[in-house]
Amino acid sequence: MVARSGRPAMLLLLTVDHFQGLQHTRSSEWVDEVVRRIAGVMSRSVRPQDLVARCGSDEFAVILTDCNAADGSMVAERLRERVEHLALTGLDAKDMSSGDLSAKGMALTASVGAAFAPEWTRCPASAWLDRADTQLYQAKARGGNLVCLDLDPLVAVSAEEKNMLFAAFGADLAAAGAHTVEDSL
Repeated sequence: MVARSGRPAMLLLLTVDHFQGLQHTRSSEWVDEVVRRIAGVMSRSVRPQDLVARCGSDEFAVILTDCNAADGSMVAERLRERVEHLALTGLDAKDMSSGDLSAKGMALTASVGAAFAPEWTRCPASAWLDRADTQLYQAKARGGNLVCLDLDPLVAVSAEEKNMLFAAFGADLAAAGAHTVEDSL
C-alpha cells in the first residue's frame, strides 16, 4: 500500500451497469446470487495482497497494492471482461427460465473507474476515492462496460503522511459501510 510502503497503488471502483433494472425485474435471491458470483470472480482475479470490498448494492472497491499504472489498467480491464463473461447458469430456479441473461435480451456488464497513486504520493483518502469515482461516472456516462483511468501524478509525502493516508482510507470505507468480499460470499 502506498501509505505503508511507498510503493505505487491503484484504486478501482466497479459497478454493475443497469443494476437497478435487474433489481426491479428479478427476485432479491437472484440478485444476491449474481452479486456473490461477481464478488467471487473479482476475488479470484486479483492477487492475495490486494483488497476487494463491497461498498454498496452493486459497487465494489479494489485496492491494487504495489501496482504500476500499466498493470493496474490491465487488471481493471480483466475485471470488466470477467463480469461481462460471468456464467449465470443455474439461476433459473431463482426466477429465470434460462440461466443466461443474454437469452432474456439483457447483458451483464460493468463500468470501472480507477485512480493511480504513484510511489510516495500525497493524497487524502477522500481525494483518491473522489478521483476513482469521477472516472467511474465518466465510464457510465460514455455508455458503460468501460474502464476509465485517472493517472495524474500526485505530490510526494513523508512516511507519516503515508501511514495516515492508509488509516484514513480504511476508516472511510468502514464508515461507508463497506465490508470485505468474503462477507458477501
